[in-house]
Amino acid sequence: MADMNDRRLDVVVLTSGSPLLLPVLEGLCRLPGVRVAGVVFDTERVQAKRTRLEQLRRLLRYEGWRGTAAYVLGRMRGGGRQTHPGPADAGPPLQGG
Repeated sequence: MADMNDRRLDVVVLTSGSPLLLPVLEGLCRLPGVRVAGVVFDTERVQAKRTRLEQLRRLLRYEGWRGTAAYVLGRMRGGGRQTHPGPADAGPPLQGG
């Protein structure tokens, strides 16, 4: 049986071709035990057209009643969507030890 230290993780990256990809790929290549097996470029972007009812259902599912109410009231006042901090706003990534 192979030792855990001898195991390798093959990674395939799906990207839209962002210029931010290069540093990410370089970081992945530097990780021990990780091999970038491929890069797939998604070049076609299809925007789904949703009806107002579908948008409302989706908003309820992801934001709940309070978030939906806040969104609707904000839109009625002429403002944009107020969102909570997501992973991109959570601060710097944790350093592996």
